[in-house]
Amino acid sequence: MKFIYFIFLWYSIFFSFLSIQLLKTHRNHGDLASYEQAIWNTNQGRFMQTTFAPSVHGFWDLKSGHEAEISDNTSFLGFHFALILLSIAPFYKIFPRSETLLIIQTLVIGLGVFPLYKLVVKKLNSRFLGIVFSLSYLLHPGIIAINLFEFHPDAFTATLFLFMFYFLENKKYLLLFLFAFLASFCKENVSLIVSGFGLLLLFRKNKKEKTMGLVLFTLGLTYFLLVVYVLIPRFSNYGRYIYGGIYGSPLGGSLVQITKNSLTKPFMLVKTLFTKENILYIFKLNSSVAFLSFLSPLYFLLSLWGVLPNLLSSNTSLKLLLMHYDILAIPFIYIAALKGVKIIKRKKSLAGVVLIASILTNALFSQYPIHKAFRIREFPIIPQDIIIDKLASLIPPSASVSTQDYISVNLIKRRRLYVFPVYYDKVDYILIAEKTHVWPLSNEEQKSYIEKINKNPDYKLFQKEGGYLLYKRKK
Repeated sequence: MKFIYFIFLWYSIFFSFLSIQLLKTHRNHGDLASYEQAIWNTNQGRFMQTTFAPSVHGFWDLKSGHEAEISDNTSFLGFHFALILLSIAPFYKIFPRSETLLIIQTLVIGLGVFPLYKLVVKKLNSRFLGIVFSLSYLLHPGIIAINLFEFHPDAFTATLFLFMFYFLENKKYLLLFLFAFLASFCKENVSLIVSGFGLLLLFRKNKKEKTMGLVLFTLGLTYFLLVVYVLIPRFSNYGRYIYGGIYGSPLGGSLVQITKNSLTKPFMLVKTLFTKENILYIFKLNSSVAFLSFLSPLYFLLSLWGVLPNLLSSNTSLKLLLMHYDILAIPFIYIAALKGVKIIKRKKSLAGVVLIASILTNALFSQYPIHKAFRIREFPIIPQDIIIDKLASLIPPSASVSTQDYISVNLIKRRRLYVFPVYYDKVDYILIAEKTHVWPLSNEEQKSYIEKINKNPDYKLFQKEGGYLLYKRKK
């Protein structure tokens, strides 16, 4: 058990450092800014309010010819119903920095090794296998990806689900329900995984656990429907849940269309699911456990349920293990592998197989492979980073700002923050790049907006340095 504490400590220190390094080199973007602004506003007495998150969607409204209208009172809950953020707010109150969120995220992810280790030791009676599974888990490309891809409360779900299964196996049912609810509070779609977990309990021999499964299934589904079709529309500027569609799914652009076409057009569903990209994606997800997860069909199916939106999408970027879209599958892949190992007689020989599979998977599919020391040296602080910090520090905290998404993390602690070019003609300050890194615009579009600002008599170029422009609105 001491070695597990060492693994947790190593992971927490190393990945906290690497997350902060990515922050300092401005490799974080709008997601961190959106979540952090909601937490910061909550601590200022403005419950879950945000302007940055709606400004990102406001840009696409602007792109389609509609003027973006963003209220200062816009609720983040109209985008994602992530009530778990409220548990972070007290820590952020004490340490109001982006680093606080990144360190908390790393710590929570690392905590997942404790229930996993105890489950392996209890079920397989092998501490060595427990250590190997724990190392494998932390080396999984999907775990590393979500840890280093800004900040997302989804990251908490893997640890919460592992604890949930641990409490099930130890018959601590009240704690199981508590962690199921905590997981559901991470994001609106997570409760569907809780429902799926409840369905699995119907296959348990224990009658009490079957009843619990029915309750979990009902509560999870009810919570999802309540949040997505009642609460989020209540908070949303759009009056609906804007993430109801799956990126580029051939089956439709909304949950209703996808469900309807899946039921009425089974051949289209099969064609959508069984693609080379999806097969490779499932291969990469399960290779860390040497495909032992395939030996437990029910939990393997639950892991697929966790990434079903990715499988239904034609967007290949969702299947590269580079972002946060895989996290709901990973805990159940390890639970499935644990169940699979139980049916194999020579268990001790599997430790080496899993360890080698984990190292190879990390080396081949991770954005931050272990054999390259997780690429720390590739993220040095360069002069442009220092310039961004300098120019951002010149903007008063009370001023409204329109800026590039990756600069937004420097300017979060303010009431009004927007992604450029939203409100470019209304804010107090504009801080943008002149030519490079201008998402969501193209270089030509960026140039066009800069020309408009230069011609606007209400603005003056306050400072220009290293390819970055800081405009100030004239009084």
